[in-house]
Amino acid sequence: MANNDGLIVFGGNEIVLNVGGIRYYTTIETLTKIPNSLFSQFFVGNWQSKLNQNGELFIDRDGDIFKYILSFLRTGCEPIINEQIKQEFYREAHFYRISDAILFNFIDSTLLNDEQKRILTEFEGNLIKKWK
Repeated sequence: MANNDGLIVFGGNEIVLNVGGIRYYTTIETLTKIPNSLFSQFFVGNWQSKLNQNGELFIDRDGDIFKYILSFLRTGCEPIINEQIKQEFYREAHFYRISDAILFNFIDSTLLNDEQKRILTEFEGNLIKKWK
């Protein structure tokens, strides 16, 4: 719904993202599901002042890949995509600071047995220590 200024206005929780020129319609709740993500930190305080003249949040990133990021945020499931796109997905996930959630989602999956989960969790813990 547009107001008198031509801006898109929703009922409180909805937002339009313009990612690399592609518009996505979603909710703030979906975008902020993952603590410490870029979005969970963005939607604090006066975030509305960061919207463009069309009432959209513009993000200068790959709009084609963002559909997979948004799908993950909506479902909690990693999308089934080819290896080339998967690498781009992981790169974008890192930018949006959701890559840890993807890793934990994989660790918790039923695809791994208990020993594999232990090894991966240990590796991830050592990786975090290395970065600190």
